[in-house]
Amino acid sequence: MQKRTVVALAVILAAGPTFAQENSSSVTSTGDNNSVTVVQIGAFNTSNVTQNGNDNESFAGQDGAENTSDQYQRGDANTASIQQTGDLNLSVQDQEGLNNNATATQSGSGNEVAQTQIGEGNTSATSQIGNGNYGEQSQNGFIHLAVSSVEGSNNRSLQAQYGEDNRGFVTHVGNGNYSEQVQDVYFNTTDSYLEGNQNVSIQWQLGFGNYSTTEAYGSGNYSVQNQYGDINEAHVVQTGNGNLSWQHLEGANNYAVALQTGNSNTAYQLTLGESNASEIDQFGDGNRAEQLQGIVNIGGGYSYDFYTADNYAGIEQDGFGNRAFQTQTGPGGHYALTIQNGNGNTATTTQTGDIHFSTITQTGNGNTAVVTQSNGASTPAP
Repeated sequence: MQKRTVVALAVILAAGPTFAQENSSSVTSTGDNNSVTVVQIGAFNTSNVTQNGNDNESFAGQDGAENTSDQYQRGDANTASIQQTGDLNLSVQDQEGLNNNATATQSGSGNEVAQTQIGEGNTSATSQIGNGNYGEQSQNGFIHLAVSSVEGSNNRSLQAQYGEDNRGFVTHVGNGNYSEQVQDVYFNTTDSYLEGNQNVSIQWQLGFGNYSTTEAYGSGNYSVQNQYGDINEAHVVQTGNGNLSWQHLEGANNYAVALQTGNSNTAYQLTLGESNASEIDQFGDGNRAEQLQGIVNIGGGYSYDFYTADNYAGIEQDGFGNRAFQTQTGPGGHYALTIQNGNGNTATTTQTGDIHFSTITQTGNGNTAVVTQSNGASTPAP
């Protein structure tokens, strides 16, 4: 195969003759039909491009001062694009394989992004508007899509995908927000939207066809969603300040949704089994809700009990300082619903065995309810 180092276009412009030669561009292209374009406007900008393969394309545009862009491509038909406007921005793109595409756009000062792709047909796109933002996108496998859009300052976004055909989306509007997304195996989708300041979203998915979304509006909200298995679905919406949501789904075809409106509310939902549904709605401040299906809480520690199926658990809280706890284990078919309207109410529901039904409704202040139902011992699933 013929190898050649060709096709480089560098344009260096400056405001005056003092800076005319102070930008730096380095291009190394080995292979056939590769294309490189570098456009630098300003002073002390640095661009490095290395290509090894065929039919690769690279573009680097810099407008400002002391920006750095590094692009590395190994393989065929890969595309890399960096556009930097402002000062002291850093972009690094590293691609290996076939038909991968990476795009990074930075506007502001002191932003950093690193994009790494290994495999075929992967796409990563990052947009940073503001100052001091940091982003990572790492994809290994086939036909992944990672998109990150950040507007504000000091935000941090991390995305990692392995396997095939996973989708990850991040949007930050505000300052000091943090998103972390990790997905492995096939056809998983996760989406994080944070609007406000210092919100945190962590979403991990391992398996096939899982789907999770996080929305936060306000400040200091914290959400964690872990899904292990296949075709599980988890959603959380937080409006207010200082809310905490943790949803751990394990098994297949499970569903969980948490809606928090107010301040300092806490919601936990853990599921082990198949075709279980969990819903928590919280309105007000300082409410706490916990639902466990197939998992038990013993002295604050969580452990597996039974692999259960076809259960429903729902908690609705409207007021201040309400507490609701629901545990359902066994083969399944349970139904538990707790509704609290008022302040300082406490409800506990425990159902073990098969096909129990419980509804608790509390209206007022300081009420207490305990429901325990069992129809004998069941054999734990292996």
